[in-house]
Amino acid sequence: MFYYFDKKGFVLEPQKENLNDYIVEKTKTKEGYILIKYLEWDGVKRKHFEEYYNKKNIQTKVINYHADGEIIGLWEFAYNKKGRKTEQKLTNIWNGVTKVYHHFYNEQGDIVMIKFYENGELIKEENNEISYKFDKKGNWVSKAILGGHFQTYNRTITYY
Repeated sequence: MFYYFDKKGFVLEPQKENLNDYIVEKTKTKEGYILIKYLEWDGVKRKHFEEYYNKKNIQTKVINYHADGEIIGLWEFAYNKKGRKTEQKLTNIWNGVTKVYHHFYNEQGDIVMIKFYENGELIKEENNEISYKFDKKGNWVSKAILGGHFQTYNRTITYY
């Protein structure tokens, strides 16, 4: 699915590729805007998702609908001052289970710990040990992450 927006951010026309693609409507709100995504079955347009965004284009909430129109899931997101996601909360309406993920960051903006709660009980905690090598200007040029799995990143910075 491709979306074409005008200069004010409104969807001009959704471009459907097949029947499984979404029809999208964008509505402005005081807080930002909502993207409402529909699926069409047997000629009937049914709401599938509502995605809420603030004025900085950061997603704050998603509501998931069943084909019969009932809400089945709610995702809510919280961010820190740097725009990094600090909390992701999923409420499954159909079974009453609430899952919350808390993300903790280091000075470089990497996730160093995630705590996962289910119905208020801590279920899992993941810690990442991260080591860096910095260049003479204080920018990292090598990063190794040891946590659930091992990853290394290297980058070359050219200064002008």
